Amino acid sequence: MKRSLVFIFTLIVIQSNFAQMQNIKPLKIGDKIPATIWNSIPKKKSTKVIILDFWATTCTYCISAFPKMAKLQEKFQDKLQIILINCAEDDIKLEERFSKINKNRKKENWLKIPSDLQSLTGQTAFKFLFPYRTLPHHVWVDETGKVLAITFDYNATAEHVASTLKGKKLDLLFKDDSRQDKLDTRGFIRSTLDSMPPPLFYSSFSRFYYLPYGAEYFSDSVNQTFRFGIYNKSVLQFIQTAFISDEEIRLINELKNKEILDRPKDDNLFDEWQKKYCFSYEAEIPLKDQGNIVLRKKMMQQDFSRFFANMFNIEALIEKRKFNCFILVKSKDGLLKTTAGEEFYEGPSSYTYGLDNIDGVTIANREFSYLSAALQLLENHGRPFIDESGVPPNLKVDVRISGNLYDVENVQRQLHQYGLDILEAEREITVLVVRDKK
Repeated sequence: MKRSLVFIFTLIVIQSNFAQMQNIKPLKIGDKIPATIWNSIPKKKSTKVIILDFWATTCTYCISAFPKMAKLQEKFQDKLQIILINCAEDDIKLEERFSKINKNRKKENWLKIPSDLQSLTGQTAFKFLFPYRTLPHHVWVDETGKVLAITFDYNATAEHVASTLKGKKLDLLFKDDSRQDKLDTRGFIRSTLDSMPPPLFYSSFSRFYYLPYGAEYFSDSVNQTFRFGIYNKSVLQFIQTAFISDEEIRLINELKNKEILDRPKDDNLFDEWQKKYCFSYEAEIPLKDQGNIVLRKKMMQQDFSRFFANMFNIEALIEKRKFNCFILVKSKDGLLKTTAGEEFYEGPSSYTYGLDNIDGVTIANREFSYLSAALQLLENHGRPFIDESGVPPNLKVDVRISGNLYDVENVQRQLHQYGLDILEAEREITVLVVRDKK
């Protein structure tokens, strides 16, 4: 009987909490956080600005930003409070995830939430207040609970925090992920044509207007059309999409105004740079051509060439050029092996940890292509890296290279134990040259 009462009581609590969350309305800039939720946010009397940093263990970029956020917290001490909020995972799940990662690395507490940062986990109510589709997702709040900004993680800079503490209004891009739903079903252009017949064929460019970054594809069997779009991408990303196929092609920037292709290193300048050099492209073609990748590539190349030639007087050309290269070769057979244990990867662009790591690479029972990709860091010396080892990319291997991956001699010395070597030689390779139109 007691168990039944406990079950009934628990069910009532769950239903009550769910009903309360269903009544929570998403907040806009200028709104105040409801008192019940505001009181659950850890803060001090001296706290003037709060940044709610939404994240998940599946968001590698979120985790890699922890050290940056910890430094920001340390700089402003009690005037700023950064709070990591994980809506989907509780403390137990986080502990399991981090323990597995630290075990594979053979270091306790290597990956953890910085002690300087407050953390809230399993907080579903916050997802109702501040719905998002992409992470990281940042919400800036003042000491009264008023929402100051809903924006991107790169906007969390010392300059923006200092400006806010002085009472200045934040002028940051509004990260409104709710627009994605309409984009999924209607597209960017079609939403303006409610009273007109749907378009059957078009291509268009639009200026930067915040929508979640990425690409969308939509098949319409009723109107027999296929829509594809690339939203809020830089000039560089557009050119790469249109002119670079699955084959590895390096891009050479020969523009006088390098800013057109190169993102500013200062995050405080990134919003304005996006407004100048980021665009959205959308096209609709007959449904029968949905699988015709060649047609779509050719269409994009023509559209991009016309548009960017008009906007910036630039052109993109594919050429063959000779370069001094780093060449990965096989020096001895039979040394690449695997114990066939648990799959594991740690290294550059490591999706296992969410931490870009140039201090070595560890590959356990993973494809050889992981090693080849990690060694691309050698291109930071200004020379292309080419894999001519002949090792099948899908071959499972165990490889461990310690130390700085930028150090050619260090990498070369350790590759010898796996029957591999790095040579320097001249090769003619295909490149995409972006230059001022002549």
